[in-house]
Amino acid sequence: MFKEGFVSDYALEIQHINGKITSVLYNASVYMDESGEVIGVFAAARDITQLKKADEMIQELANAVESSDNAIITESLDGIIASWNMGAKKIYGYSAEEILGKNVSILEPDTLKGEIKQLIEKTKKEEKIQHYETLRLKKDDTVINISITLSSIFDSSGKFVAIYCIGRDVTEGKEAEEKIRESEEKYRNIVETASEGILIIDDEAVVTYANRKLMDMLGYFLEEGIGRPIWGFISEQSMDTVKLNLEKNRQGINDSYELKLISKDGSSLWTLISTKAFFNKDGKFVGSLSMLTDITERKKVEEMLKLKLE
Repeated sequence: MFKEGFVSDYALEIQHINGKITSVLYNASVYMDESGEVIGVFAAARDITQLKKADEMIQELANAVESSDNAIITESLDGIIASWNMGAKKIYGYSAEEILGKNVSILEPDTLKGEIKQLIEKTKKEEKIQHYETLRLKKDDTVINISITLSSIFDSSGKFVAIYCIGRDVTEGKEAEEKIRESEEKYRNIVETASEGILIIDDEAVVTYANRKLMDMLGYFLEEGIGRPIWGFISEQSMDTVKLNLEKNRQGINDSYELKLISKDGSSLWTLISTKAFFNKDGKFVGSLSMLTDITERKKVEEMLKLKLE
């Protein structure tokens, strides 16, 4: 008769004769006789290389989640928060201790109450919620713009059990967009109320923008000017001058010169034009902006003086 003394389970690495290292789970049982004397040892080793790699991968993923600047949250199907990373703390202001176990609706502004529940229901129906932009409430009651993506979490049997939510604070981007919009509106108002005609053409000399003042000067409706080559507005007398200055623009040379245009009714319109060439980030010429001042009356006076002197 003999009895098992103790069992030992521990992980270690063994080296093969060819130098390969293998991770194993080592199990050893010591057997003793009735007097307690050790009479033998039974040992077994199980290759756990793949298991160890899986553990390492899980740890890497956990570290990535924890160190992410995005808010990464898991929540139950009824909205109870089950996990909360450091990114979520930075964005929303709550620590994990403060928020775990609470309903995610705590992050909803009063104006959007019920939205999260609706999104969860959509996720249950396997609808994709990706980069959905909305508003969320921080701990200090600040409302922020956020982009969220929701994913389903399934258990080992394939049952839908929870929701994985990634949130990215896009407040700064939204504020920048608003400033750009305000700036565009400001300059649009300046352009539209300018006393000079303003014209933008592309690299093929096609009109891409003209303000109302310029169209009034030429006698056209606004929609009649956009998309047309400029040559239909220029007198034969000024064609060579315009071609020469367009070539200068292509070389990055900006200039001012007198230009004779032809109005819709066939009358002449003398202007003083100043141009500014545009180039893209690769240095390619993409068009130019021009400001045109009506100098028709001045040219008439000059012609009268010239006749008198003759």
